[in-house]
Amino acid sequence: MEKNKYELEIIKLGLLIKELRGKQNITQLQLSTLCNVDVRTIQRIEKGKQNITIGLLFSIAYSLKIESSVLISKIFSENNLLQDSNEIYKVEDLKRLGTRIKELRTAKGLSQAKLGLLIFKDEQFIHKVEAGEFNPTYLNLLALSKGLGISIKELFDFE
Repeated sequence: MEKNKYELEIIKLGLLIKELRGKQNITQLQLSTLCNVDVRTIQRIEKGKQNITIGLLFSIAYSLKIESSVLISKIFSENNLLQDSNEIYKVEDLKRLGTRIKELRTAKGLSQAKLGLLIFKDEQFIHKVEAGEFNPTYLNLLALSKGLGISIKELFDFE
């Protein structure tokens, strides 16, 4: 995969996080404390200079009172309507995400090994993501969505 293939999406995500944080009058320092990361991490994310793990994305979404699926879909949407969420995040969401990826993969008739080949990852990577044992980055999720032939938003359709 190209190094900066999803650079625009990462920049959009950072700008969206900055916008949401500003609307709630939360400082970068406050957000970093809520998410248990260094303030420089939030600064780099907002500038589009850092790829983030899905666990951090869930934590940021929770801290900004927005569903992670809405946050992701906003990157690809012109619609500016946001909705609040009190959903539990992190471990539970990682497991739900993993289950969703497994459902999509099996529906497409793909083995873990085949999906791994499609996105240049090994079978163990796919297994860990599906088991909710691995905290994938945003770029990993984009690759998974492309390998499954779906939009990234569809990965977060947990219902």
